[in-house]
Amino acid sequence: AERACLPLFRAEALNRVARSAEAATELGQIRPGTHSGYPGFYLRVELARATSALLAGDPAAGGLARDAGIWADRQGAVGIGRVARLLEALADSPRRASDAIVALWSVEPGIVFASAEAILSRLGSLDEAAGAVILDAARSRPSRWLAGLRRSTAAGEAPGRRAAGQVLDVVGEHSDVPLLRSLSRELKGQYRAPTLGRDLARRTADRVWVEDQGRVMIRIGDRSLAGAETRRKPLALLCYLLSRPGLSATRDQVLDSLWPDNDPDQAVNSLHQTMYFLRRIIEPGYSDDLSPGYVRQDSEVLWLDPELISSRSVRCKEMFRMLGADPPIDEVLRLAREYRGRFALDFAYEDWASAHRESLHAQYLEVMERAIASSTAGGRFADSMELARAVLETDPSLDQIEASLVKMYRLLGAHAAAAEQYRHYATALREDLGIEAPPLDGL
Repeated sequence: AERACLPLFRAEALNRVARSAEAATELGQIRPGTHSGYPGFYLRVELARATSALLAGDPAAGGLARDAGIWADRQGAVGIGRVARLLEALADSPRRASDAIVALWSVEPGIVFASAEAILSRLGSLDEAAGAVILDAARSRPSRWLAGLRRSTAAGEAPGRRAAGQVLDVVGEHSDVPLLRSLSRELKGQYRAPTLGRDLARRTADRVWVEDQGRVMIRIGDRSLAGAETRRKPLALLCYLLSRPGLSATRDQVLDSLWPDNDPDQAVNSLHQTMYFLRRIIEPGYSDDLSPGYVRQDSEVLWLDPELISSRSVRCKEMFRMLGADPPIDEVLRLAREYRGRFALDFAYEDWASAHRESLHAQYLEVMERAIASSTAGGRFADSMELARAVLETDPSLDQIEASLVKMYRLLGAHAAAAEQYRHYATALREDLGIEAPPLDGL
């Protein structure tokens, strides 16, 4: 008996993937009176027939849906009755369909989800209010709508494809970008949508994180790439732009900094090649039409998209801006944990990198030294010691900070720690500067 129900189950499943002709074939195998032991069976059959007719554009769909609604009322099947009346409205007119969708969304949204394929078959004719409902429904349960949206975007009339593409642009996945960009090129006239897929490409793109303190490392999504494994000039261009305000620079600034000794034509050609390789380091399969736009260029300006690319130095600079004149110790410690050392040691001898490196390091030391002095003056020696240790981890050459650390160990009664730190301090002064440290008791 259960096997005899399979044509209905198959037809319902086929309707869910908009294969209406195959669904109708399955329903044609069902003979009246052979499934009387299953309450509601024939009502579901009539609903499936109405659905497949609507999906196929059959003019009989409205009548079939109306008959299913009458049958549902007789059996007290309220939910199926509402589905049937939605199908009838969809078959009748865009106005009735739009009103029905809006009304159902506020009363029984599950019916909107259950009727996704039927609704999508009329999406291009729905009004703005109904379109907003479909967008809300797709946002709340994208898995229910994605397959249908993709089918509606890929084929059909321009109004429906455009409407489906606009929803897919909001709820889709990165793999949907090529479909949307292809549609954007196909749509013409009043249905033009040249930006379709652009927002989705940026929203779903892998974020790029550049470890640009110490040796450079690039993380692109779950892919990591050591700076030493990349071409030097693309890496230099990436780090240079990260060092600039707004992650941007004029073309002349880039040429003067990265190719100072080249003649202008040669420098411009090198820049074009460098841009080519940098884009493909980030996106090995780079296509201008599909790219979210990590690295951009117009005739005069080059820039990185700050929503897609950031770095440790950029984050530290943002933290510097947020710190006030007397920042809380927790904020300073957070900065200390974030700061890992001097900027881009891969370019230790490049003038553009040296200037940024020293400026950033000086800002860091100024904040830390001020916080250490403030904590020490306030008797918060434990905080001062933690700050001093953090500074020495990034710059062991700061003998005055190390001397302060020795002094704080002594003030707290940690004499063994003070002696050990003093030995390191005295050795560093002797070997690095050729001078003797003052006696431990004199610190």
